[in-house]
Amino acid sequence: MKAIVVAVGILIVLLGGALVLRSMVYSPAAIGAQRDLAAANDRMMAAMSDKAVVYLGDPDVDFVNLMIPHHQGAVDMARIELKYGTDPKVRDLASRIEAAQQPQIDQMHRWRLNHTVTRSADEAAARLALTAANDHMMKDMHHGPQASSAPPGKPDHQFLDMMSPHHQGAVEMGEAELKYGTDPEIRALAQAINEVQRREIAEMAKLSGGSGHHH
Repeated sequence: MKAIVVAVGILIVLLGGALVLRSMVYSPAAIGAQRDLAAANDRMMAAMSDKAVVYLGDPDVDFVNLMIPHHQGAVDMARIELKYGTDPKVRDLASRIEAAQQPQIDQMHRWRLNHTVTRSADEAAARLALTAANDHMMKDMHHGPQASSAPPGKPDHQFLDMMSPHHQGAVEMGEAELKYGTDPEIRALAQAINEVQRREIAEMAKLSGGSGHHH
């Protein structure tokens, strides 16, 4: 009888240890961040899909119509990092992303209200460049470590894993705008987006490497 009691006691200790270990790996914050980032990503993908975006043949308008939901995705993800993340450097990056991109969303909405659509001779090439950038980003974001089937890592790592290909998508769309767009305000915006987000991609690579986290 004593042997059974001891065996049960050992089993309880082992199970308890396993539960503690599991809770360390799958913390509520990690699970919450994964769920919220996946939802933000799904919302953005739907808003940027061919079903949602009507290409009007004006490269500036088409760029803005894609970049508004793209920026909204970044703002949503930055707010999720600020809710769950603990790394001060990653949280600082998220704060800067939100502070930069929310005003740009407002600027693009204002510009769109006051802009007359003008079809371009380059409309097919411009659309191809924008959709290629979008497709590339969606593929990278769907197949990264943040995929819902993967075990959730630290919220900071999840954020970096998603935000890096997201920024790369913005840079590629910005390059398409600078090649085909003609509106001075939107070209200047694309230039600013590219300069800031290229720097932030490099910063994210350092943050990912520096935290012992590897893709």
